[in-house]
Amino acid sequence: MEVKENVIYFKSNPMWFIKEKSGNKPNTVRLLDYKEIFYLQEWLRTDDTKFIEIECYPPVFEDKSFRRKLTDVSFIGNIIDKHIVVFSWKHEED
Repeated sequence: MEVKENVIYFKSNPMWFIKEKSGNKPNTVRLLDYKEIFYLQEWLRTDDTKFIEIECYPPVFEDKSFRRKLTDVSFIGNIIDKHIVVFSWKHEED
């Protein structure tokens, strides 16, 4: 996870990336540690419109990444000292 201004960045493997980019799966599930959760909560408190950018890693497609408007962040639970978080977005055609 990386955050710059109003954009949060993640990497997805090619199998998930193609589904996420197409809109068939307009969300990503992540395991975040305590420090990342604290930073995420601080970031979400601002009133700015938030975006998510997903990068295909390794980059096997011509379109290496996409950016969407973040519509929801759900804290689902904990597992092995990690927090399960679902990031969702509205699919928009490129």
